[in-house]
Amino acid sequence: MMKVWVMGDRMLFASSGVPAVAVTASNIFTLMESVMHTPADNLLIVDVNRIEEAISFLLSCVWCATPRINTQ
Repeated sequence: MMKVWVMGDRMLFASSGVPAVAVTASNIFTLMESVMHTPADNLLIVDVNRIEEAISFLLSCVWCATPRINTQ
């Protein structure tokens, strides 16, 4: 079951009526307690391949959700 995560920069958009999503780690709550805003919170822990996967997924979502103009 997914937890509702009401924190994050995307809430600035969502609270203004702009559609927004959060893409984060499955263990975000553990990371928030032990890593976020500590010396361990650095680029060395970023998995670039996972970011690429997330971008591809989000682009697919946007593509599918975008209305198409029928030119026929």
